Amino acid sequence: MRSLSVQWKITLLAGCCLIITSLSLIGFSIYNATSNQQVIKSQSSESVINKTQQLLASVSQLNAQETQRYVDEAIYRAEMLAANAQFLKNNADENFTPSEELRTALDEMVRRSVLNFDSIQGAYLVFKPDLLDSEDANYVDADYVGSNEKGRFAPYWKVADNGENVLPNVLSESILSDDSNSERFYCPLSSGQTCISTPRVVNSGRKTLLTSSISVPILVDDMAIGFLGIDLRLDGLTNVVTQSDQSLFGGAGAVYVVSLDGSVIASDDSSIAVGSSFQSNNTNSDLMTDFIFGGEVTTQWSENGEWLLAFAPVVAANQTWGVLFEIPRESVVADANKLDSIISTKLSEGIKTEVIAGTVFTFFGLAIIAFASLSIVK
Repeated sequence: MRSLSVQWKITLLAGCCLIITSLSLIGFSIYNATSNQQVIKSQSSESVINKTQQLLASVSQLNAQETQRYVDEAIYRAEMLAANAQFLKNNADENFTPSEELRTALDEMVRRSVLNFDSIQGAYLVFKPDLLDSEDANYVDADYVGSNEKGRFAPYWKVADNGENVLPNVLSESILSDDSNSERFYCPLSSGQTCISTPRVVNSGRKTLLTSSISVPILVDDMAIGFLGIDLRLDGLTNVVTQSDQSLFGGAGAVYVVSLDGSVIASDDSSIAVGSSFQSNNTNSDLMTDFIFGGEVTTQWSENGEWLLAFAPVVAANQTWGVLFEIPRESVVADANKLDSIISTKLSEGIKTEVIAGTVFTFFGLAIIAFASLSIVK
């Protein structure tokens, strides 16, 4: 150090101070920019996730409303048919209309209800023994007017296998009393309320359909004297869930409509058979049961944290169904990751520019110091 000239001593000391200061400022700037990036990424991810949860909750509610509207329209249609059947009976009682004419008119009404509405797979109208016209004994095995082996009025019209015509059937006493049909035939009489049966699979030609029966009681002085029911096709709900899935994250997730007993009513995945038991790698059956019996709009993450789940209940008459959305995390945070990628690119470019500029100015400062020290020594 003693062998150095005064000029170089001044230049060296000042240069070291300049370099240390420059490196400190550049390092602090890089650290600050990196920290800001992490904060922005964290905040943007949290914001995106919260917004997505709200969006999924809203969409699941909309799908639940669409599903409920579909069922409510069918309930309203069944109620109108039941009211019409009651009107025909009352009118026949008041005007002493022949019983055969009344039964023929009611049978025709049931037939036309199946013909006129594509969503109805079948329809039935049943009165308690002798509570239609008190003439059941005169119509034993009279299937031409919809009467069964006891003369009880119980026509059941169903769509033929070709899907074009409707075929007449009569509900026998054994079918009406079968425990497996209690939701359809016993519930409306015992409760005096509209009853919806658990969805069941039926075969129509080469197609497998899922239907749910809606049975509406016919009341006289608050006593059920009979009921009218329709078999509602549920395949119309598949289009609802498919369109919803495609509109969210490009169809990256999954959508299900699940019944109270855990069977799949509709799904965006065509490989899942309608009526099959609900199965998912992200939502176990116990959690699905909790969702349905909870009866509330819910959003939460799966156990592994990789899927966002959104559930909304569908309550119609005595049934509670549910609409479930499953969206992968990578789709949920895709926008946040895209923003982070843009910020990272801009940060890298800024750091490179900052280092180059800092180096140039440092050398420029050293040159000025050297020149100034030479002037001082002179």
